[in-house]
Amino acid sequence: MESQFARGGMRDPRAGETQFREWHDRWWNARLIEPHTLRGDASSIKNHAMPYWADWEMRAITRMDVQSWIRALVEKGSGAAAIKRAYNLTSSIIARPSKRDAVVFTTITKGRAGRLLTDSNWCRQTWWPTVEAAYCFDTDGEQRLVPHYPPHSMHHTCASWLVQNGVSLYEVQHLLGHESFQTTQRYAHLQPDAHKAVLGAWERLDVPLTVAA
Repeated sequence: MESQFARGGMRDPRAGETQFREWHDRWWNARLIEPHTLRGDASSIKNHAMPYWADWEMRAITRMDVQSWIRALVEKGSGAAAIKRAYNLTSSIIARPSKRDAVVFTTITKGRAGRLLTDSNWCRQTWWPTVEAAYCFDTDGEQRLVPHYPPHSMHHTCASWLVQNGVSLYEVQHLLGHESFQTTQRYAHLQPDAHKAVLGAWERLDVPLTVAA
């Protein structure tokens, strides 16, 4: 446990009670960024984030609140680049105390105290027993066992299917818990209209283009 504290793997579970302005100061002082980038980030936070979020408790901020804030920036006339920068910075600030700073323990079973919940014991105690007991139906209606895939693979599959079916990258980012929008952008090529411009260009040519299913 002490080694996990040393690595930064465990933090105060009360961090979510901290106000945005207080957590921002801790987050800011921990950054290692080029000076010119810091100046731009400081201006973005001062002008776009702090006026809205400063007095909010971190645990009180929800996805809908973030959407309302973005709408307010749009209505205020802020440019797309400015909104994107402010959003990425704010997402980075609020992600840690609200999602990863709580210490979680397993439940008390057979008289034994709960243990610190880690990826390995969660997979062993919860994920794999659930997968092994689960069934699905193929296209012919036949019942089959769910493939023995680890959580990480299922995470990527879920994201891919959502994007392919038209769910916005913004929604996928928050559903999957990505701290940075850049992480979610890896799925952009799967959007239904991702190749619309290419197809349109080919359609204007004399040579027909056939897209494989």
